[in-house]
Amino acid sequence: MSTQRRRVLRVAHRGNTWGRRENTVAAFTSAAEIGCDWLEIDVRTTRDGRVVVIHDTTLARLWHTPAAVADLDLHEIMSLGVADQRIPTLQEVLDVAAATHTPALIDVTNVTDGLNAHALVASSTPARNVRVAYCGATDAMLAIRAIDPGAELQYGHPGGALDDDLLARLRPYAINADWALYDVPLVRAIHERHLEAWAWTVNDADTMERLIGMGIDAITTDRVRLLHRIVADHHRAPRADDVAQQKAGHVDVDRSTEVARELAEWAVLYTRDAPLGEVTTKKHDADVVTEVDTSVERQVRTVVAAELPGHLVVGEEMGGESKEGVPTWYLDPVDGTTNLANHIPWTSFSFALAVDRDPLVAAVAQPWLDEVFLATRGRGATRRGERLRADASHLGVFLTELAAHQAWPGMLDLLDRAAAAHVTLRVMGSGTMTLAGVAAGWGQAAVVNAFSPIDHLAALLLVHEAGGVVRDENGQATLFPEPGLGVMVAAPAVADQAFRLWRG
Repeated sequence: MSTQRRRVLRVAHRGNTWGRRENTVAAFTSAAEIGCDWLEIDVRTTRDGRVVVIHDTTLARLWHTPAAVADLDLHEIMSLGVADQRIPTLQEVLDVAAATHTPALIDVTNVTDGLNAHALVASSTPARNVRVAYCGATDAMLAIRAIDPGAELQYGHPGGALDDDLLARLRPYAINADWALYDVPLVRAIHERHLEAWAWTVNDADTMERLIGMGIDAITTDRVRLLHRIVADHHRAPRADDVAQQKAGHVDVDRSTEVARELAEWAVLYTRDAPLGEVTTKKHDADVVTEVDTSVERQVRTVVAAELPGHLVVGEEMGGESKEGVPTWYLDPVDGTTNLANHIPWTSFSFALAVDRDPLVAAVAQPWLDEVFLATRGRGATRRGERLRADASHLGVFLTELAAHQAWPGMLDLLDRAAAAHVTLRVMGSGTMTLAGVAAGWGQAAVVNAFSPIDHLAALLLVHEAGGVVRDENGQATLFPEPGLGVMVAAPAVADQAFRLWRG
């Protein structure tokens, strides 16, 4: 069997989990949209006999309760999470598979869950319209084979020599093994038996490339988008302009936007659910940082390095520097850490891509409202996929922020002028959301006294793409002000009034 240009199957381990909670409808839908070839699904049985999609035996890791799935009824399971970010039934995931024409691989760890899943698949109308296979515990696979001679099964090879007697009883179409067990002789031995070689769970590019080079047939991953790119690059003919584009700092805006969206959605879940850990200070006692801040930034840097090679990150917690002509992401993992540390549900995630002073992509998230805002230069701005428009005819609320814990020079004058004009000043505690909120209609104008691309660039692009006005303190229209200059955003109809109130 030739290994040249074989199309490697891309298997989404519990869905697309980089940006969504694993084993949820949102994760599986995203994986299918990216273009994975299989959805890998974990199943458990509730106390009332319903098959739900979750990997662990308890709810402790993901849902912060020690209860066992087997000790709860379906309605108790379904009370956790919201909408497509909760524990789904197997039927709901099969509906996603059928609607997206994506085969489903059901991973089972015991006979009971395996037989219950098989019974549901056999009786499910959507399941008849999509390919379904099973993998996992050998005793569960044998139990399914005993009742269904035609079931598509995979054998979980534990290592060592292949057991031909067991393979004869099980009659699988594929061997599914830990990636670390694979070498060229094992792949060859599997192919000689006219079986497919599947590997799990691979999350780095080098291992993906090495397995593809061995002639592997399918790779299971948590990083669906990375595998998608690796497989696509491996199977296309080289383009003459590849090297030239890399040298010129070529930016794939579509992929950059998608990575930004996924990281923002991941940050929503992590910021909302993760413990604060130790709270420390930086420049002064009012300048605090939590373990959530550093963990989010670390994750973003890891993903950017893997998904967007050659891009730089300049972050609030770990620093960094931009370079001329090099795509650079400006990141504040938690803007409003004082709010976070004091349990005030108003913080944000700010993430913007620019080349030099030209912003291209922006993602802003408000975890406590489950809001993700996106903007791509020249393509508009969205919130939860809905188009945004900064449009107001009356200035009623003017948002601003303190300079750390103090009023900035001129802030009290702005308060007096705004009060005289019957305009209410609001200070919410996150400069990113203060500016970005104008695009969402949360106030009609906003100002911060000192621009920082880490904190504010994403919000400026968002407001601009929503049709708003962006001006620095000198009245100049700009999307990348000089750091340290004040900057204002406003709906167009009230921009002049807002600027006069600000500058006097």
